[in-house]
Amino acid sequence: MTATRPEHPASATLAHPASDEHAEIGPARPRARLRGLDGLRFFAAFAVLLYHFGAFDTYSDAVWGESVQEITGPVGVWFGYGALAPSLFFVISGFVILMSAQGRGWRRFVASRAARLYPAYWVAVLATSVLLLLLWNPGRAPGAGQVAVNLTMFQSAFGISHVDGVYWTLWVEMKFYLLMISFLLIGITTRRVLIVALAWPLVSWAFAFAEVPHVWDWLIYRHAPFFAGGMVIYLIHSRGHSPARWAVLAVNVVLGMVHAVPGLSAQVAERTPFELNPWILGALTLGCFVSVAALSWTRLQYLNWKWLTVIGGLTYPLYLIHQYWGWWVISMLSDHVPAAVSVAAATAVAVALAWVLHKAVEVPFGPRLRNGTAALLDRLTLGRKPAKEAPAAARRSVSSSVG
Repeated sequence: MTATRPEHPASATLAHPASDEHAEIGPARPRARLRGLDGLRFFAAFAVLLYHFGAFDTYSDAVWGESVQEITGPVGVWFGYGALAPSLFFVISGFVILMSAQGRGWRRFVASRAARLYPAYWVAVLATSVLLLLLWNPGRAPGAGQVAVNLTMFQSAFGISHVDGVYWTLWVEMKFYLLMISFLLIGITTRRVLIVALAWPLVSWAFAFAEVPHVWDWLIYRHAPFFAGGMVIYLIHSRGHSPARWAVLAVNVVLGMVHAVPGLSAQVAERTPFELNPWILGALTLGCFVSVAALSWTRLQYLNWKWLTVIGGLTYPLYLIHQYWGWWVISMLSDHVPAAVSVAAATAVAVALAWVLHKAVEVPFGPRLRNGTAALLDRLTLGRKPAKEAPAAARRSVSSSVG
C-alpha cells in the first residue's frame, strides 16, 4: 500500500489510523520540501560551532592563550548548551532517514547514504589533517595511519582516534543506518516502526544498566530515544495521529531527558568551565522533539523560504570543518582584536569553507558516487546493471541530520 496523507495533515488525522499498521510504507506522494527542517539543521550546526568556539576548554590555551572562561565570562555557559545540538541532529535524522528510506531497496539506501556522507568527509579529513600537521598544532597531530583509517569513517570500530572530535556523531549515525537497512530487508511497516521505536530504546537501556559488554554501545542507548522519537514524529506526520504513536513518542521524550540531563551535564562540566542548569537542559531536550514536530505537523511545514534550504545545504560541511579551522583563526587573532571579532572571523571562515565543500565537492561528486555505488552493489548482489531509480522529485525528502 502506498503511503498517502491528507492535503493538510497538520489539521487532520487519518480516519482509521490503525488500518494501515501492517502495510509497507511505500514511496510518499511528491510534496514541497520541508524547508523548516533545513533551517533547523543549520541552527543545530551553528549551536555546535558556538559551543566549540565559546565554551570548549580542552585546547583553550592554544586557542585563546588562557581559559575560555576568562574570554566569554557569564555568557559562555549559554554556549555550553550547544552540546545538546547533536541530540537535535539525531531527532531530525530519525525523521528524515525513515522518510528517505521508504520506497527504496537497501542497495539504493546504502548508495544514497554513501554519496551524502563521504565526499565532503574525505576532503574535510584531509584538510584538517594538513592543518594540524603543517600549519597549527594545538597539542595533537594525526599520524598517517590514523588519517588513513579515518577516511573509512569506521575508525571507532578499530579503536582509532578521530582526526576531529566532531566525527563521533557519524559513527552513531552509521549504527542507525544498520537498523534502517534491516528494516528495508524485512519491509518497513507502520507497526514495525512503532514496535522498534518503543523496544529499541528500552532494551538498549536495559543492556547498559546490566553492563553487558559492547551490546549497549552498538545499540547507541544514549541516543536511541532521539532517533526513535524522530521516527515516530515522521509516522504522525505521514500517517496521522493515534494514541499508540503519541504514547511511544512520550516514552522516548522521557528517556531522552533521562539520558541527556545528567549525561550532558557531566560532559559539559568535564570539557568546559561551566555548569548547566538541569531545568534549562531538560526544557531544551524537550525542545529537540517539539521543534521537529512543530516544523512537520503544523502550518510551519509549508514554509517556502528558499534561503532555509540554501543554508541547510551548508550544515554537514560546516559541522565537519568548523572546529580546528575556526580555532586556528581565533588563535591568530585573539591577541589583536576583541574576542567577539575573533569568533566572528572564525565563523566567517568556517562558513566559507563549508560553502566551498558543498559547491565544489558535494554537488558535483555526490551524484557520481551514488550512481557508482548503486551500480557496484547491483553487480555484486544481482549480477546485472542497476535499474534506474525513481526521480528525486517522486520522493518527499530532506537531507539527513548530519548531511
